[in-house]
Amino acid sequence: GLARFSVFIEPLHGVSVEDARSQLGPTAVISRRMSTADGDAMITVVGEIPLGTAERVALSMQEVQVSAAE
Repeated sequence: GLARFSVFIEPLHGVSVEDARSQLGPTAVISRRMSTADGDAMITVVGEIPLGTAERVALSMQEVQVSAAE
């Protein structure tokens, strides 16, 4: 079957936040802090997917360095 979920990434600008995980009916929400070269960011995954799947999606996020075309 198909599953739908969204991934949100927002810079924290020095704000202290805790990782969180929650499931309300079929909707899972996982928030996790990620360190980047530009500072910390909060990764949030929301969707009608199993909690473990949402966690794996959040943990799979990583910073990608993009170089400018020469």
